Amino acid sequence: GDGTCSWQTAGGSSTTFRWLLKGGFNAGYDDNQIFIPLGGRDLERPITQTSMNEQLAFVPPYDGYINQVVFRSEEACGSTVVGLHRSATGTEIPNQTASNTVTVDMSADDTPYKFAFGSSASFNAGEILGISMNPTNDPNDTVFTVEFILDSSSGL
Repeated sequence: GDGTCSWQTAGGSSTTFRWLLKGGFNAGYDDNQIFIPLGGRDLERPITQTSMNEQLAFVPPYDGYINQVVFRSEEACGSTVVGLHRSATGTEIPNQTASNTVTVDMSADDTPYKFAFGSSASFNAGEILGISMNPTNDPNDTVFTVEFILDSSSGL
C-alpha cells in the first residue's frame, strides 16, 4: 500500500516539526545492502540501483535531519547497518555511500529496533535522500518508520 506520514511541532520552535514516514517491504535481496522504499511501495532495491527514484527516494522541502529509524522484521537480522544517503542538485540518485550510519544488533524476530541518528544526520532542502538497510541475515517481511525533524524557516 501507499506510505503515510504525520507531523507535529518539535524542539520548542514554531518552525521546527517532526514528520513520520512509514512503509514496508519483503526483502528480496537476501542480506545485501538495499535502499528502503521511501515512496511507500512494497519495493526495495539494491544500493547499486540507478533508477526508480520515484519509489525509493525522498526530496525534503526543508533543511533538517533524521532523528531515528525504527525497523521490525520477520527474521532475526543480526548486526544491521542503516544509512542516510544524500545527493545535491544535479545528481539523479542518492549517493551510494552513506553520509551517516548507525549499527544495531537486530537479534530477535518480530521485535522493533531503534536506529538513533540525531542532528548530525542532517540534510538540505531539495537534496535527494535515500535510506539503506544492510542486515547480516535476510529480514524478509519488514516494516519501518522514519522520524524526520524539519525546519520550515529554512527551505525551498
